[in-house]
Amino acid sequence: MRLDKLIKKTMRIIYKIGNLLDAQTAVIAHQVNCQGVMGSGIAKQIKEKWPIVFEKYHKECDTDSPEYVFGSCLLVGTETHFIANLFGQMCYGRSGRFTDYEALYSSLESLHIQMKEKQLTSVAIPYKMSSDRGGADWDIVLAMIKSVFKDTNVTIEIWSLTETPELKSKLLTKKSNDSSWQYEVDHKDDWKQIHEMCG
Repeated sequence: MRLDKLIKKTMRIIYKIGNLLDAQTAVIAHQVNCQGVMGSGIAKQIKEKWPIVFEKYHKECDTDSPEYVFGSCLLVGTETHFIANLFGQMCYGRSGRFTDYEALYSSLESLHIQMKEKQLTSVAIPYKMSSDRGGADWDIVLAMIKSVFKDTNVTIEIWSLTETPELKSKLLTKKSNDSSWQYEVDHKDDWKQIHEMCG
């Protein structure tokens, strides 16, 4: 029997305080709409730092119908990272919920498959992705992330610009030499439970 069959794959989640774009992970993931617009938030920062990402994303939206890209993941390589554009919302706006939970879950599954194909083992995600501007419930989004990557050896970094009380309450261990926080991840979440949470 192969040794790798005997080794249990363990996902890790590490919280980081700082700018997501400073992550040293193989992948930086964020949610995008299907309209070809990166006008605010992390998407705008990515557009400004890596114009090639916006060019590929805009071309994808122009070439295919919104319904076709909805629920997919466009992985774009830069000189330092792969940027994962998760098509988890059809449109965008200033209020209401624009995130579609099933589309987001599908796009996360697509990211997982592409990371496996390219042998990529780390991804950085903004804290409250899909929630701050997309209107989703962060607990549901986090449960989806954990469900998709639970049987992998992927390290997931969740980046926040500030250390909020809510975030700090989840942190069990602080590394003394950097701003990273880490906690043990449970593997209770599955799609059935997530579906129930979504109503």
